[in-house]
Amino acid sequence: RGEKLYGWQGRAIPPLQEGRLRLVNSTGFNKSRFLLNYDRAKTEEKLVLVEGPFDCLHADVAGVGAVCSFGKTVSPHQIKMLLETSAKEVYIGLDKDAADEVHDLAEALSPSKRVFRMMPPDHRKDFGECSEQEVLESIGQATEFSGYPSSRLEVYFKS
Repeated sequence: RGEKLYGWQGRAIPPLQEGRLRLVNSTGFNKSRFLLNYDRAKTEEKLVLVEGPFDCLHADVAGVGAVCSFGKTVSPHQIKMLLETSAKEVYIGLDKDAADEVHDLAEALSPSKRVFRMMPPDHRKDFGECSEQEVLESIGQATEFSGYPSSRLEVYFKS
């Protein structure tokens, strides 16, 4: 059908050996040039961005337009792709350890998109572990970014 394989990513559950990576990418797969599920999700009004393929599949099954960045670092090319979507709202669902990446991404997207931070429930590591209902609840509880400055701190003292 004219489809082309650009690369693959494998995951060992649990890791095969202590200290060994659990994700393996095919040689030459430039994951920074792609967003998993982009062709299906790019016309949605709401778009969820998550780190991993399993996270993306769980959000997609919940009926949400979801894409995967293949990690917490979102490349300039991937940001450009997100900006080119029909989405008016982007929900960033990167893992809990990606606070800096989320902040930078929100600043890059916020001039033209409403940007929200969504978190998996406290008892879940990421959205790959969530049920459909938990994904939808996380979207409903997401916090909107309000364009706060990235490198400015104001402190007021009462005299």
